[in-house]
Amino acid sequence: MILDKNLQQKYFGRFGDQKFLEHQIWPRIQQHDSVAHDSFHCQTSVGKNRSQPWPTQRLESNNQQINLFVGCYRPCSSHDKRLMIHQCPLECRPKEHQDWIKC
Repeated sequence: MILDKNLQQKYFGRFGDQKFLEHQIWPRIQQHDSVAHDSFHCQTSVGKNRSQPWPTQRLESNNQQINLFVGCYRPCSSHDKRLMIHQCPLECRPKEHQDWIKC
């Protein structure tokens, strides 16, 4: 939780959490040994050369696509069509699992 009101305003809105991580957190930890898993943004400025593919395939539940992922917030586990799982880019898939389309 961000308690600083200025930071709350600066990082409010869509992708605010990712921008916060990019600007405030990642620069502090990138100089240390760390592993970042990324299914979709491995080629962006944040992920490029800094992230690894997620080690497990995202599976469907009850033959339905449910958008569950580490860090999800409600209603990510719903069946809302706006939250459908997209195919992850080839570059972000594990080298030994290029056939995984849901990462």
